[in-house]
Amino acid sequence: MKVRYIVDPEITGFTNRFNDHGLGEVIVGFDAGDMDSVYIKDLEVQLPDGRWILLSQAFRDKIVLGDNYDQRFDFSDEDDRARGWIR
Repeated sequence: MKVRYIVDPEITGFTNRFNDHGLGEVIVGFDAGDMDSVYIKDLEVQLPDGRWILLSQAFRDKIVLGDNYDQRFDFSDEDDRARGWIR
């Protein structure tokens, strides 16, 4: 999923994995070619309809849910939200 920094929206990248060593962080592959771990609170995510919202809010609203097996997360559907995790 596409993400961008809140403080500098020009910096964008993609993410779908939690950092398993950094609490509250996700691993982001930036469009510039590098990769780093970033706090969830510092990112916005682009929804499938093109709108941007805080990544933390997307988790709270269960728009984005984690996998039940590893560090992966993705957009959820109605069944995922009822279950509490993505398949």
